[in-house]
Amino acid sequence: MAPYLEKINQLTHTNMKYTDIKTFEDACKVKGYDPNGLIPSFSNYPKQHVKAMIAHAKLVIIVDAANQAENNNTPWKPDWSNSSEYKYHTYFYYGSSGFSADACDYWYTVTGVGSRLIFRNREVAIHIATQFLDLYKEYFVLEKQEAKFEFGGKFYTKKEVEDIIKSKINIK
Repeated sequence: MAPYLEKINQLTHTNMKYTDIKTFEDACKVKGYDPNGLIPSFSNYPKQHVKAMIAHAKLVIIVDAANQAENNNTPWKPDWSNSSEYKYHTYFYYGSSGFSADACDYWYTVTGVGSRLIFRNREVAIHIATQFLDLYKEYFVLEKQEAKFEFGGKFYTKKEVEDIIKSKINIK
């Protein structure tokens, strides 16, 4: 085998199981991708959505890699015309105790969820949801940003502005 074909074969055919995927880099290894520079910066997006876009881009690759690893290293796509093929989707809960994986359910041909984050089976879905919980949180949850106020040409929180005003008029 030619050396370049051997290298391509090594990059695209790993013996990793879906349970071996613990990082974005592991997922890239399964897919044969170089993780460096793979994800765009999304610098043209509004600042509050950049982390979500990066998280989504990573999750698409991670889910794809996990499904491939579970499918004997053969790429898998859900067959939406096959109602006997279950497709699994994860659910999350955000409550007073924080963000957590809540459940996993299967879907038939008709679905209300996006197919890019669909899993071949329940076990893969649960593993990826729990292993990459922080990434799912970055994707799904828009954290409340503390309001910033311009004061004297700089931006401050409400409390910082109040403290500055109090110090200027000598209120303790």
